[in-house]
Amino acid sequence: VEQVQAGGHLALLVDQDAGRRGVFVDFFGKPASTFKSIALMALEYKAILVVGYGVRLPDDPLEARWAQFEIGCEEIIDTATIEARDEVREITQRFTNALERSIRRAPEQYFWVHRRWKPAPVRAPAPARVATAAPSSPAPSAADDSLPLDPAATATDLGFAAVFTNSLDAVSDRDFVAEALFDLEL
Repeated sequence: VEQVQAGGHLALLVDQDAGRRGVFVDFFGKPASTFKSIALMALEYKAILVVGYGVRLPDDPLEARWAQFEIGCEEIIDTATIEARDEVREITQRFTNALERSIRRAPEQYFWVHRRWKPAPVRAPAPARVATAAPSSPAPSAADDSLPLDPAATATDLGFAAVFTNSLDAVSDRDFVAEALFDLEL
């Protein structure tokens, strides 16, 4: 926060589950709990959000000694221009949409190990009814509120043609790009 107060730059990773206290926005067509802190800080400090991405390019051992990356800007969000009833939700949805577009560039490079859709949005309680017969099926469990852990089913649910193979290279590449962006203060 001190960095932002001093007019500096701050880099944050925005793809983690925020639990039941987050704001639910669409991520790949499903409600995902997302941290409100990015939108709240941006509004408080009148900050401009830059949603960046990094994609590792194919290795070219003949022309390049090191791994090469495409580093880009997916969207710039000027919080001063947001005219929504719920500014926090609008900003959060916009940066989540930008994150989704970034992932779609190279889904095999996204590190899909956490359960991004773990909690389901809290639903309003249904009006009380008098039961006339025993329910024919068991009540849904907490596990029914998220995507299955089956990678093939998850890929299908998200609209991907196949399961993408990940490696720890994807994580180290993401960390490298995040550090590079921070060092460059983009």
